[in-house]
Amino acid sequence: MGGGLRIGVVMPDKPDWTGPGDTNMIPLKSSVIKAAGYDARRRKLYIRFPGDRVYDYCNVPQELFDELIQAGSPGRFFREHIDGRYPCH
Repeated sequence: MGGGLRIGVVMPDKPDWTGPGDTNMIPLKSSVIKAAGYDARRRKLYIRFPGDRVYDYCNVPQELFDELIQAGSPGRFFREHIDGRYPCH
């Protein structure tokens, strides 16, 4: 595989779980966030919100993505640690 490692879970019965650049999205149990994906090579986090809006966040550490997908409340974790802190220019 050339380039970056893409982290995620392939959901073959739900093709809509693919994010930008074919990044696999992990479904999250949250009323605020439907899914999240991470492109390690680009250090880019993708968040899919209700309504299928996908936003990207740049220069996000891998550890932060790992914590997000393991958080008891992904929405709260997003608001406290990511929202407004990792803009893409």
